[in-house]
Amino acid sequence: MMRESFSDTVKQAAHGNWPFTLQALGINAKYLDGKNHPCPACGGKDRFQFTLRGNGADYGRFACRGMDEQGGDGFALVRHVFGLSFPDAVKAVANVLGISADSIFNNNYMAIPYAVPATSQVVQMVDRTDKVQAVFDSCVAIRPDNQAGKYLLNRGLNWVCLPTGENSPLRNCTALDYWHVADNKPVMLGTFPALVAQITKADGSLAGMHRIYLSQDANKLVLHGRDGVLLPNKKLQAAHDGALAGAACRLYSIWADGRLALTEGIETALAVHRMTGLAVWACISTSGLKSFLVPDGVREIIIYADNDRPDHKGRNAGKEAAYILAARLVAEGYKVSVLLPPVAGTDWMDVMNDEINKEQA
Repeated sequence: MMRESFSDTVKQAAHGNWPFTLQALGINAKYLDGKNHPCPACGGKDRFQFTLRGNGADYGRFACRGMDEQGGDGFALVRHVFGLSFPDAVKAVANVLGISADSIFNNNYMAIPYAVPATSQVVQMVDRTDKVQAVFDSCVAIRPDNQAGKYLLNRGLNWVCLPTGENSPLRNCTALDYWHVADNKPVMLGTFPALVAQITKADGSLAGMHRIYLSQDANKLVLHGRDGVLLPNKKLQAAHDGALAGAACRLYSIWADGRLALTEGIETALAVHRMTGLAVWACISTSGLKSFLVPDGVREIIIYADNDRPDHKGRNAGKEAAYILAARLVAEGYKVSVLLPPVAGTDWMDVMNDEINKEQA
């Protein structure tokens, strides 16, 4: 007999238990009452509806007019809200339901009929808001003589164009712990200087922080794990599961004209502001860009997209994310434009530095 796959087993266990599972992952129960709501991933006004009863309810079926697919099952919802791949969504659901791959492949797993618990029994999401805020509060303002300030100057940015006031979302941390998971155990690899950026939800509350770890010479940190693999020098920390969906680093205040520029990266946003003078916010990633929620007071969005090189499937991730967001915002009634650097494999920081080099030539 063919052995059941891990994903098939997780699907079987999740069948009929999606309200519990989704709440345990951090999706607010108010979105799962069968009524129309803003989407917990991509916003809007009433584009989202979870199927609570009838056909499709056991599969976690939902509808979202903001998606190209217009909805999907519970796994699709987990992917949509948290920006996960299908395998990672399966793992997240399996974790909630207490299923491990080892228990299945060793034939020790027995499907248990999970009952949807009362609200008081739902597993509470881990709230890291106080921890994230404490890290940000322990940092100091960026200055030309500290590591974060030097890093931004090293990238070619003009100091007078940077958000350096007391309300700036950018901070300098002299020594920030770097944690890495090795052999399923968290290991601290050291403390390093870092540029710390505050990420804000559409309602103005704290969504998380973005950390760019730096070397002593104020460049991006080059760090290898114990196995010799190069580790990321940029790390996101959410205040809680799902908090980063729709959020952004609000680098500059929106002007009275209601125009707002968006980018993926923080450095790219600073470069766009230097070149244009526009209010610019950084969405941090392609997932963040696609899920961005427009705050009050904005009437026009200009998306300065990364012109990524096509991947093995021929997809340009930066361009794709920009046009997905643009299509949604146009449908919501906003004036939207998308701008791309002319050369594949570049972003607007590259464009800025090319212009500077030409001026200095």
